[in-house]
Order: sequence, then C-alpha cells, then structure tokens
Amino acid sequence: MTVDRQGAIVALVGGTDYATSKFNRVTQAERQPGSTFKTFVYTAAIEAGLNSEDVRYDEPVVIDGWRPRNYDEGHRGAVTLRTAFALSINTVAAEVANEVGPRRVADLAARLGVRGMPERNQFVPPSISLGSIETTLWDMTSAFAVYMNDGRRIDPHIISAVSNSAGQELYRRPAYEPPRVLDEAVVRQMTSMMGAVVLRGTGTGASLGGRDVAGKTGTSSDWRDAWFVGYTADYTSGVWVGHDDFTSMGRTTGGTLPAQIWNDTMRVAHRDVENHDLPGIEQPVRSPREVEMATFFDGLASAFGDEESENLGDFIEDIFN
Repeated sequence: MTVDRQGAIVALVGGTDYATSKFNRVTQAERQPGSTFKTFVYTAAIEAGLNSEDVRYDEPVVIDGWRPRNYDEGHRGAVTLRTAFALSINTVAAEVANEVGPRRVADLAARLGVRGMPERNQFVPPSISLGSIETTLWDMTSAFAVYMNDGRRIDPHIISAVSNSAGQELYRRPAYEPPRVLDEAVVRQMTSMMGAVVLRGTGTGASLGGRDVAGKTGTSSDWRDAWFVGYTADYTSGVWVGHDDFTSMGRTTGGTLPAQIWNDTMRVAHRDVENHDLPGIEQPVRSPREVEMATFFDGLASAFGDEESENLGDFIEDIFN
C-alpha cells in the first residue's frame, strides 16, 4: 500500500491473484507488526521527555515474568536509543516501553490511527513493545504517513471524484483538514531515528540512493510475518509478507524481501518526481566525548561478560543518574 501526502492511495495490492483469493491482505489481514511497532514505543518515549541520544543498557530483562530476547540472542551493553532502534534491539525497546508505560504506547498508536489497541479499562501487555497485538497493513501505513505529513493524520482514500459518461461530476471528495496528532519536534526526532534504520540499521535494503528515506523493519515470532514500512518526503509505503495459514517463512525478515519490494515500488513511484529533502533526516555528529564514553562502556561490557551484565547495568545507571 502506498499513499501520497494528501492521503490518495496510489498503489494497493491485497494478494497475488484475485481469481484465486478475494481476501484483501492490506485491509483485512490482521497480523503481528513485530518491530515496526517499536516506532510507536520510541515516539511515546520522546513525547515523555527522552532523547534519541539517551543511553540505555542492552542486557537480559524480565518484565512481569516476560523475557524479551534479541534476534541474535546476544547483548551489546550500553547503546543510545537511536542505535537500539536502528538495530531493532528487543530488550531496550521493552525496557523503554516499561519505562514510559505500555498504556502510553497503546494510546499513541491509537492516536496515529492503529485500531485494535486495548481499551482504557483493558490490560496492556508489556509485549506490545515488540508488536504482539495484531493490526493491518492499512493501519500501519496510515500511521507512518503521519511522520511524512509533519505530524498530521492523513485520510487514506481511493476515489477523489466520480463523473458520468457525459463528463458530469457526480461526486467530489470533500476537503479534509488533517488534525495534528504529533508535535513537529517529535516527528523530526523520529524521522532521524528511522533514517538511521535505513542508513546503517536493519533497513539498508530500502535505500533509494540519493533520496531521503526513513522507515522501520519488523519480523514477528517464528518468522510468520515480515514488514517494512517507510516514507520519503512524497510517499509512504507499507509492505507485509506472510502466509495466510501463519506458517513460518524460514527466517525471512523485514530487512530482506519486504525492504526489497518496498524499494522496487518506491523507485517506480518516484519516477519524474523531484528529489525533496525529508525534514529531520539528518544524523547527529557524535562528539569526541561521546565516542570516548561509548568505547568505555563497550570495554566494560566485554570485561564483565553477560553473567555480570545486571551489576554492570546498575553501575551505568549510577553514572547517568
């Protein structure tokens, strides 16, 4: 699914063969969004006052009996939120969601247009941070379009006007005043973080060369769902790949096939489109002091080892508090 800044749907593919299956996987298939949902976790965190360059610790964590694990089963020690997001580190996303509150994450996703979030009187599981609650590609693409549109909701639509054979206009879509749902400063930070995903993280396969791209990969448990949702200054596009029977795709991740499909689609969409800058895409330059601190923490992590990571995490907490 691909939409422009006005919400007009320029591409929508709900399956491989309409004659074989009329089920629309864009609007009807409810699937786990995996790590694409981390976008809402970190947006909620930035709204709560955190910064993309804040440091958290990638270590074994238990939240209400739930133990999130990283894709590679390893741990990296001290990382910035930017790096944790770009590399899609599960433990840090879970810690950040727990820090700001799963309810806040769910409410933010709903504000951006993701339906099916727990109601106010319902329990929000900590696993929401890793995209455990099912949603549709329609909702995820529409929500990501908010970032493209400087924090304003879009109204996805297929029909703009209808005319009869005589040229008489029978219908025209009413003007839509998009409500603001995110502050521009928050959008800029998130665009920068999602830009890091494509520049040096899990989404490098979506790179369009000299055109600014921001987005997020996602892979659900047992490789049942793979996603890439991202945007340029002109279009937002979302790709989901999976089997209707929820069987595994054998280690297909969001950074592989979905990112490549997204790339192919967006190259066609941007033909003859002027290359516009994406506000906020700039990446921060790390100061010598920041590089020194990062090297220091990496050295500590290597010295202590995983079995001592909890004590090391407490030590780093003492330094930064």
